[in-house]
Amino acid sequence: GRTLINLDTEEWGHFYLGCAGGVDVEVSNLREKEGAEVPNPTLPLHGGGEAVAVPPGYALLRFAVSGLRGGHSGIDIHLGRGNAIKLLVEALRDLSDHTELHLLEMRGGTARNALPREAFAVCALPAEGAANIDEWVLHRHEAWRKRLAETDKGVTFTVRYLSSARVQDGREEVPSDMNVSAHSAQGGGNTYRVISPEAQARVLAFLDSAAYGVSRMSEDFAGVVDTSDNLGVVSLVQGEFRANFNVRSLHDGRRDALADKLMSHAECYGLRAVKGIAYPGWLPNPSSRLLALCQQVYTAQYGEPAGLQVIHAGLECGLLAASHPQLDMISFGPDIRGAHAPGERVEIASVGRCQEFLRAVLQTLGKAENLP
Repeated sequence: GRTLINLDTEEWGHFYLGCAGGVDVEVSNLREKEGAEVPNPTLPLHGGGEAVAVPPGYALLRFAVSGLRGGHSGIDIHLGRGNAIKLLVEALRDLSDHTELHLLEMRGGTARNALPREAFAVCALPAEGAANIDEWVLHRHEAWRKRLAETDKGVTFTVRYLSSARVQDGREEVPSDMNVSAHSAQGGGNTYRVISPEAQARVLAFLDSAAYGVSRMSEDFAGVVDTSDNLGVVSLVQGEFRANFNVRSLHDGRRDALADKLMSHAECYGLRAVKGIAYPGWLPNPSSRLLALCQQVYTAQYGEPAGLQVIHAGLECGLLAASHPQLDMISFGPDIRGAHAPGERVEIASVGRCQEFLRAVLQTLGKAENLP
């Protein structure tokens, strides 16, 4: 075949003529573990079941960022929404500048192509360092509410005390929450395997400074993002660290350049970076006969031509254009809102309009003289 109609478009009344390509980059500390240059000591957290007690003089706390809107890492990347992972790392670095901090566990995000809405970290702090932690958390919470007032006003920063801690003067903090999983380093005993303080500092510094968001706007299509990346998922569990980035660009060369930049940046912090299999973008064809036919049908139905778009997201058309360059392609579909987020929804009326339009296009294409 020489004609392809794609229905993976989220904005009814617009024809999509091009899309971004992409590639994933995974960063980890596996090199560190394999080389055994940086030891992974254990910090014993004695206790039974979920009620985990820390060594004398330490408090076990869970910091969490939540309430962000999230969204699609392509079509929403330019909206200035918060990234829960970036915010959490920013807070942990600030806290580590003022007190001893053992980062025991950290998780954030659910998919490399979605803006992270939530992230949390479990940390052990000296009791004296945790004494005024509620005040510090509130300060951070209010500062982020002001910073993200226009894009993510629901952002929330909280702390929960997961264990009691014996302080130096003999007083004992009472735990307000014991709901925590006690992971084992070797399959037995309530122990967290932690990375060294130096490795912890490097991991946090890398996450804080790694490129994120829009790096270039298109010079050919007004208001369209050309190149970007998203820090979508992070995990630090039992001393094993992983972070997943999704890089997108309308131009394959710029996609690869940004991915290589992320990899080099990771290596500067002693981390290991691996690039996944890239998928190509789809460049517009202004002389497309299929586009002309669809505009003719759309105008006949609605009295005006459809809008034309190039999307900063991946469509099947990118892969198919690379393997079948002879294809004349177009993409359209019903109205979808909140893609890749819990509130994702479709406008039912637009599904009917899309169906009727597709039927009319296929009927027109069925006439031999209209075949591209």
